[in-house]
Amino acid sequence: MIRKLKGRSVAELRDRLEQFGRAFAERHGSVTLPALPLRMALAPVSPWPAPNSLLLRHSTPNSQQDALIAHANRVVDGTFDVLGLRGVSFGAPVNWQRDPVSGREAALVHWSRVPYLDHERVGDHKIIWELNRHQWLITLGQAWLLTGDSRYAETAARLLREWLDANPPKKGINWCSSLELAFRVQSWIHGLRLFAGATEFSDSLSRELVASAALQVDHILHYLSTWFSPNTHLTGEALALLSAGCAWPQLPGAEEWRRKGWTILCDELPKQLRADGVYFEQSAWYQAYTLDFYVLAMMWAEQAKLSVPADMRERVRSASRALRAVTRPDGTIARLGDDDGGRTLPFVPLPFGDMTDSLWRAAAYLHDNSLIPPTDSGRTTLLWLEGTAVFEAMADRTRGIAGRSSVALRDGGWITLAERGPSADRDHWLVMDAGPHGALANAHSHADALGIDLSIHGVPILVDPGTGAYVGALRRRFRSTAVHNTVTVDSTDSSEQGTSFAWRTVADAQLAGFGFVAGASFVAASHDGYRRLSDPLRHHRTILRLDQHYWIMLDTMEATAAHRIALTMQSAAGAQVWEQDAHAFRVSVDDVHLQLALDPKLECAIETRTVSPAYALQLPATAIVATAMIAGPARFCSVCGADDESGPLSVSEEPGSTSWRVSHNRGSDLVACPAGAPIRLGPATFDGSILVVSPADQPTRVVAAGAGMLHLGSRAIQLGADDICVAHAALDGTWTMES
Repeated sequence: MIRKLKGRSVAELRDRLEQFGRAFAERHGSVTLPALPLRMALAPVSPWPAPNSLLLRHSTPNSQQDALIAHANRVVDGTFDVLGLRGVSFGAPVNWQRDPVSGREAALVHWSRVPYLDHERVGDHKIIWELNRHQWLITLGQAWLLTGDSRYAETAARLLREWLDANPPKKGINWCSSLELAFRVQSWIHGLRLFAGATEFSDSLSRELVASAALQVDHILHYLSTWFSPNTHLTGEALALLSAGCAWPQLPGAEEWRRKGWTILCDELPKQLRADGVYFEQSAWYQAYTLDFYVLAMMWAEQAKLSVPADMRERVRSASRALRAVTRPDGTIARLGDDDGGRTLPFVPLPFGDMTDSLWRAAAYLHDNSLIPPTDSGRTTLLWLEGTAVFEAMADRTRGIAGRSSVALRDGGWITLAERGPSADRDHWLVMDAGPHGALANAHSHADALGIDLSIHGVPILVDPGTGAYVGALRRRFRSTAVHNTVTVDSTDSSEQGTSFAWRTVADAQLAGFGFVAGASFVAASHDGYRRLSDPLRHHRTILRLDQHYWIMLDTMEATAAHRIALTMQSAAGAQVWEQDAHAFRVSVDDVHLQLALDPKLECAIETRTVSPAYALQLPATAIVATAMIAGPARFCSVCGADDESGPLSVSEEPGSTSWRVSHNRGSDLVACPAGAPIRLGPATFDGSILVVSPADQPTRVVAAGAGMLHLGSRAIQLGADDICVAHAALDGTWTMES
């Protein structure tokens, strides 16, 4: 204990001592629900209009109505959808302290005595907590409004009564995490809003719920994650303080809750969002949480007539753009960093990882069409909050919205190379993680430096594998470098894992260059994660996209001794992978096909693995793993593209091993990675990041990118780190610089 407290500030020591003393008093005393003012209004006040069941039935797509009702029916039948699991039974009656996957159950003792992180004693606390967030209450309320069927209200009322009885004040695992209490209180606020007028919610039940909510919010106030997890834990708790203080203004603590919650949210915003809007723990999933928290908080604050800081909307707009940047064309996000499987307000039944509801709320609230996501399904969330008028107005604003452009979020290091398709959901799209490992203890980071995620024609093909779990061996595997689309050296991770939420060493990734012009885009970056090896090695990666042709990926190992390297290409679940020859592969998802050609110096193999599209869910998937032994510096060239474009057939080294010939279904091109040493290809000489001439035998196009001097014909062009030049040969043999 003394070692853990060493180096702590006076403020932290004071707060922790106060929390310890309060918990001690709770353990040795009795805790009861607070008495409510006799005439207080029990229905929560809300910034949003009352739901109109007729309009909801008319406007909600039939497929979504069917999915919501089917989900609600499972709850009525005694099973729950939890994280990546569907139709899970927690017993009859529900055992609120039991993990049904491991069969382990947390003891009903004071919350401070529950070892919730001990998988052997408790099981997976995330699965238990997800059930106890009570978001099934929202689903039941939606089904009740859509159908008028009293079974949904009866089930909701019964489960809430059972929960109150089975989770006495301050007892058990469901009082351990202030953030989990915060999510539960949010569910109650929105659930009671949906069930307004339901006779099954008697005054006595409503009073008991509000009294319990008041005790839980007071618990949050006194056990804030200021020092334990000052990340989305703290902002989620602050949102609950603000929300409850606004929803029930007559409660004795309401004014303090509002003030404290809003103060925390205002203070934390510049800490938790980098200048470019990327969430500081480098997790795309927690990016969505943070965006949700702040959009909802500003709505609550405006309802309470609290002053919104002048720069808050712009910072939240930047956060929205960052989430939009890592949203695939199909609406799901690349699983950069941890995916904890939860959602803030799951009003819409969406595929795993689809965060378009968050983007629709942000686009509507901020009146910003650039935030509109590539798919429409998440827009229905607006029906359940803002109402029909906003829902329909946003539909009008989508007309004519095209796909996105390439973008570099330089502070967070999230880089997207995008090529517009016929519609936003048909874009080509690649994201690379070239940013910091994380923040604080790097709890939600993965060893994925320079990893990529690729969609072609809108379909995810090469994917980040996800998270799997927060405990045990599965946790270590899904955080490792070897399962990500990057390079592993000597079977070690680029960042060295410690405990489940800590690291021993972390990689520092640096963006070297990024640029895009009509017809091409590129990114160059490196990381030092292997500096701890006996022969320190630096990994450099450059990716160039030639529109309507292919992607070139150059991996350079800056080393002086022998190493074993492994390049992973992880396909999406359901993809089919065929080996066409020793170094060429075809990866297909539905009717979309990717051709992949790898460097001839690599030995390639197909492996059966798993990916985790949602927490606690694993699906079989195929990975291509290419390995080689190197002795000193080495470079490898990989090329991939859609088979209906210039799908690559092979990569071969040219004499001298300074360049490669890429053969594809339209001919062949030459590729070089000069990296400071001038290389001549056909009519061009360049010493920057990457050089391509095409066709190989009679060049008519030259593409050069990155800092260096390009000599082409009689011209010399100095390129900066972010510059990319595309030149075409004229009929008279001169070269025209198009960028």
